Amino acid sequence: RPPRSTLFPYTTLFRSLNRTIPGSCSLLNRGSLCWGVDGCLSYGCGNLVVVVESSTAQNLQVLTKHRFDVTRTAWSKAGDKMLCLASADNGGHIITWDVVQGESLKQFQDGNLGVSDLRWLDGRIQKTSHLLLALHPPNHLVLWNTLTASKVWKVSYNEPTLGLDLDPFNCFRLMLLSHNCVLFIEDFHPEKCPKSQGRKFYIVGAKGGSPGRTTAATDAPTPVEEKSTKGKKLSKIMRQMVLGETRESQPGNESSVECLSSTFHMGVKDLIVLAFAKEVLLVDVKLSQAVGTINLERVHSSLAAIRTCAHNDVLVILHESGSLSVWRKKPKLSVQATPSVSRSQSMAGFGRAPFVSAASLDEGYGLAGSDLMLEIAYESKVQSDHVRMGKNIKVLGLAVHPISEKQISFLTSDGRIYILDYKEKKEDTVKTFAVPIEG
Repeated sequence: RPPRSTLFPYTTLFRSLNRTIPGSCSLLNRGSLCWGVDGCLSYGCGNLVVVVESSTAQNLQVLTKHRFDVTRTAWSKAGDKMLCLASADNGGHIITWDVVQGESLKQFQDGNLGVSDLRWLDGRIQKTSHLLLALHPPNHLVLWNTLTASKVWKVSYNEPTLGLDLDPFNCFRLMLLSHNCVLFIEDFHPEKCPKSQGRKFYIVGAKGGSPGRTTAATDAPTPVEEKSTKGKKLSKIMRQMVLGETRESQPGNESSVECLSSTFHMGVKDLIVLAFAKEVLLVDVKLSQAVGTINLERVHSSLAAIRTCAHNDVLVILHESGSLSVWRKKPKLSVQATPSVSRSQSMAGFGRAPFVSAASLDEGYGLAGSDLMLEIAYESKVQSDHVRMGKNIKVLGLAVHPISEKQISFLTSDGRIYILDYKEKKEDTVKTFAVPIEG
């Protein structure tokens, strides 16, 4: 008989949290990292959904109902449903979760292909915080009612869709990324299905071979673009026949100019960010013109992911080497040395004056009084050290704290999450500036 001190006549067993230990991630988990407004991180680890408390870097929940690799996670932005999480897998299933209880709420799907992207409506339109936008391959956009697990509407597009983003300044506009163009949906509304096929912006290469230097709001590629593409293909075939080159990673091939992502700038109206492996392109939607670029070829490794900030004109870039770089807009505009298009096709109609002023206004970047073409320039303010990763380890995701925007996190394929703090000087924040121009 045990001693009397060890006897407890009234013992209560509390329910313990899920003790599933996540391991390494799959490459299909790329892009699944998401940071919620309550400070929790979520990401896919194989067919598991992992919820991490960012201040302590401890796993809060490991959700285990997916049968396929998780491709996306998204936190609800509604005030009464902050800890409501949605996740999608490579089999087309979407599950909404009650993170506090660790239980699934609803499960639904449309087809058996992996979901490309997920977005909760942020409540700018009343009574829409329970609606979830999902991008289903190859070209289907579905608005789901997560309370009833039913479709509100479904629309299909002529172009295959790869990514989705909502305009932070216009709740009725969204952007879809395709292989060779960007689609702008101007008639988005939760109550009725969009009728138009969207406004297409084809990405056109510049003379210097830099990808995406200009955009054209047309419905078909120009003959010059088709001729250039045929010339590249013919040159590639001749190299293979004469020199015996068979590698796909040549500087002039099509994969080097593939657009990795397209997002609206969260802090500047009518500005979108197109990310390529070696370049970041800033495009003004109203002008249909590239207004700035960031070249990564000289110093930095290839781009893996990019995020914008809402409070400041700041870009956060994750590189394939595991390093982070933070870029801030310079206080002065710079003169574009080699305009990608003629003056008549871009910012035409400006008179000549010895001095002009420009400011980052609510309606975009203003410029008047000059016949010179100016562009927005960004400079690297800080860069983190490279993370020591194994030979086959890849970076899979990037997230920025949505409230403070001072914490940055990224995910690697070995299942590790890195959380870094970003600090800057107060004098770096400049809103208004003047550009002297010689008359």
